[in-house]
Amino acid sequence: MPGKCCFNNIWLHKEIYKSWLEKTEDKGKAKCVVCRKTFDISHMGEMALTSHAKGAKHHAAVAAREASAITSFFRTTPQTATVTPPAVCSSSTVLYQTDKPMLPFLCEDMNKLIKGLMGRFVVDKHLHEATSTLKLLAVPFQDNRLHKDASQIDIGFTADTTLKQLRSSKQVSERQAIKVRLDCKRLLIALEKLLKKAPLQHTLVRSMQCLDPRRMAKSKEQCVKQMTRMLHILVECKHIDDAVCDDTLREFRDVCDMARCHTAFREFDPNTELTAFSTRQWGVSHLFAECGI
Repeated sequence: MPGKCCFNNIWLHKEIYKSWLEKTEDKGKAKCVVCRKTFDISHMGEMALTSHAKGAKHHAAVAAREASAITSFFRTTPQTATVTPPAVCSSSTVLYQTDKPMLPFLCEDMNKLIKGLMGRFVVDKHLHEATSTLKLLAVPFQDNRLHKDASQIDIGFTADTTLKQLRSSKQVSERQAIKVRLDCKRLLIALEKLLKKAPLQHTLVRSMQCLDPRRMAKSKEQCVKQMTRMLHILVECKHIDDAVCDDTLREFRDVCDMARCHTAFREFDPNTELTAFSTRQWGVSHLFAECGI
C-alpha cells in the first residue's frame, strides 16, 4: 500500500533503540524486548519507536531491568560465587552513626564520596576543575561528553576481576562485559535524584565546615567567611539574636589564630568528641553555645 512504512535495520544500531528494539517477521511491526510488546510502525515509522520510548510504562520497565541486571551481576556468577560491590560508603556511614556533633565534617566527607562515585565514569580532568563543593555539584555528569570510554568505567576491584575471569573463560562476550560497565554507569547517573536531596545542597551544612579544627588551622579567612554565612542563616531563622554575632565572630577569629600555632588542631581526629576538644583547647566557649551546637 502506498506510503506504508517498513522496519529499517538501521534502527537496531541507534543508541536510543538498540537496547530494547527487536525486529519481527512482520515488516510493519516492531518489538520491545523490555516491555515484551509488539506495536505497529506501518503508519508512523520511526516516530512510533520514539513515541514508545517516551512512554511511562517503557521507562518503568527499563529501570526495572537495569536494576535487576546490576543486582544479579554483583550477587551471583555462573559459578554461584558471591561478588561484593565496592564499599565506597562504608567508612563514612560508620563514622556518622553517633550522637556526637559531626556536621562540621559532613561536607568534606560527602564531597569525597560524591567525587569518588563520579570518578568511576567521569573523565578526571572535569573533576579536578571542581575545586569547591558548589562546583562539584554543578558538574553535568549526565553529559556523555564528560564520560570515560566504556572500557575504562570503574566497577570496583572485585567486580572487575570477576568480569575479566569470565571474559578469559569465554563465559561472557566482550559486548556483554561492556554492557555491564554501561549498566553500572547508568546506575550511578541515576543517583542524581539522591544528590538533589543531599545535605550538601544546603548553605548551612557547607558553612559548618568552619568548625572543623583542621580547617581553622589551615584557612582562617575562608572559615571566617563561612562562620559569617552561618550566623546570617541562624539570625534569619531566629535561632540566635544578631546582638551576639559580633562577639561570636571576634572569638572565632581568636580561635583561628590560636589554631595556627597548635598541632592539636592540624592533627584533629573527627572520631574525637568535638565539644570536648573545644573545651580543652580554649575553655568553656560562647562560640558553640551561641550557635546552638
